[in-house]
Amino acid sequence: MSNSRAPAALELTHVLYDANSHVSFALALVTLSPILLMASYAALAVIARDLLVINMWAGQLACEGFNWMLKRMIRQERPSGTSGLR
Repeated sequence: MSNSRAPAALELTHVLYDANSHVSFALALVTLSPILLMASYAALAVIARDLLVINMWAGQLACEGFNWMLKRMIRQERPSGTSGLR
């Protein structure tokens, strides 16, 4: 199925989604959740100074770093079915 509509982009990000689909918009927002988690952990760590929150923040940072490293090590092309959203 060829889709001639151009994908929409969320402001200030490079997340593309189908502007006619509410599910696509919701999933585009979910992809930004790690950014929101980092800001939440930082605010909680500064305000509460709780070791549990700092450990969760460190774990999230480690996970993001590991994902970044894997992404650079395993350079694989996108599947051919996603060519409509480039």
